[in-house]
Amino acid sequence: MSIKYKFILAILSIVFLIVGLFTYNSIKEQKKILNLELTKRVNLIKDNLIQDATYTMAYYKNEIENDLASMNLSHIQILFTQLVERENIDGISLSNNLQTVEISQGISFKKDVSTLTFEETQTHMIVSSSIELSSIWGNLSIVYSLKELKGEVQRANKDIEKFINKRIRDAFFSALLFSIFFGVLSYILAVSITKPILLLTKRADQIANGKLEDTKDILHINSNDEVGLLTKSFMQMSQKLQKSYTELKTLNETLEKKVQERTHELKLLAVTDPLTQLYNRRYFSSASNDVLFIAKRKQENLSLIMIDIDKFKNVNDTYGHKIGDDVLIEFANLLKSTQRKSDIACRFGGEEFVILLPTTDIEVATKVAQKLRKKTENFSIALDSNKSVKFTISLGVSSVDLENEVNIELALQRADNALYEAKNEGRNCVRVQ
Repeated sequence: MSIKYKFILAILSIVFLIVGLFTYNSIKEQKKILNLELTKRVNLIKDNLIQDATYTMAYYKNEIENDLASMNLSHIQILFTQLVERENIDGISLSNNLQTVEISQGISFKKDVSTLTFEETQTHMIVSSSIELSSIWGNLSIVYSLKELKGEVQRANKDIEKFINKRIRDAFFSALLFSIFFGVLSYILAVSITKPILLLTKRADQIANGKLEDTKDILHINSNDEVGLLTKSFMQMSQKLQKSYTELKTLNETLEKKVQERTHELKLLAVTDPLTQLYNRRYFSSASNDVLFIAKRKQENLSLIMIDIDKFKNVNDTYGHKIGDDVLIEFANLLKSTQRKSDIACRFGGEEFVILLPTTDIEVATKVAQKLRKKTENFSIALDSNKSVKFTISLGVSSVDLENEVNIELALQRADNALYEAKNEGRNCVRVQ
C-alpha cells in the first residue's frame, strides 16, 4: 500500500474519531446545561416556598397571638385544620415553654426559637417562629412537604441520565463503526472517495457546532456504492442527533412549564384565603394603599364596608365546623356575585370580610351594603336532611377623608365601630360612620 493510501486511511480515522469526540462532548454539554437549568428551577421553587412560608407564618402568627390573648383555643384548632388542608403543608404545631398548652394538626414538630428559622429535611421544610404575648410565650412550627418536589427532581434526573447515557453510547458506537467502515473503503478506493469524504468531514464539523438541520452539501452523494451507503448512514446519524436534540429541548420546555405553573400557584396562595378563595388580609393591606393613591390623584371617592356574619359561633356549635365552612364559602360566593369589577373583596379574618369600593361615596356604599344585607337575609344553604341554614350579616360603612388621611386605617376603624354599633343594635342591619 502506498504512502498516499496510508495517509488517507490515517486522515479518515482521525476525522471520525474527532466526530465521535465532538458528538460525545456536545451531548455531555447538553447534560450539564439541563442539570444547571434543573438546579435553578428547583432553587426558584424553594425560594418561592420560603417566601410563601414567611407570609403564611406572619399571617397565622398574628392570628394565633390574638387568639391566645383571648384564650380562643378552639379557633386556633380551626385555623390549624384549614392550614393542613393545603396540599403542600403536612402539619402545624403550637406549644409554649411551660408546656401547659399544646395544639397540633398533622405532623408535629417542636423547636425553641427566638426568630424566624427554616430547617430542611429529606422530605420536609419546617418553618418555626416564636409566639409573643407580653414576652416570648412559646413556638409555632409549620411543616411543608417536599416529597412532590424531591420526587419530581429524582424522576427528572433519572430521565436525563438515562437519555444522555443512551445517546452517548449510540454516538460512540456509531462513530466507531463509521470510522472502521470508512477506513476499509479508503484502503480500496482512496482516490475516488476523497471529495465525498471531505464533504462528510465538513458535515461532521457542522454537527459538532450544533448545525443539525443543514444536509444540502451531502444530498447529491446518491451513488449506490459504498460511498452512497455511507452517506445514507451518516444522514441517519444526523437525524438521530436531531431527534435527540429535539427530545432534550422538549424535556427542557416541560420542566420550565412545570416551574412556571408551580410559581403561579405559590404566588396565588400568598394572596388568597385558602377556604373562600377571596383575597386575604395581607393582600388587602397592600392593594388598599395603591387604590388610595389613585383616589387621591384623581380626587375620586373611596369607601369601604366591614361585614361580620351574625352569631357564626352558633352555626359551628349547632351544625359543626364543616357547615360553618360551607357558610363562609357560600357567603364569599354571594359576595363575588354582587361586587363590581373595580371592588376588592377580602376575608379579613374568621367570619369578618371587607369590601373596598373605589369611585364610590358613602351614600352609594350604604345602598350597596343594604342590598348585600337583604340578599344574604333571603339566602339559605340546603342540608342533607331537607333542612336549610339561614344566616344574616351586620355591616359597617365608612369613607376615606382624602384631604386629611394618608391611609385607610382611620376609615377602617370607623367602619369597624359602625359594625360594632350594628351588632349591638340587634344585628342584621347597616350602620354608617
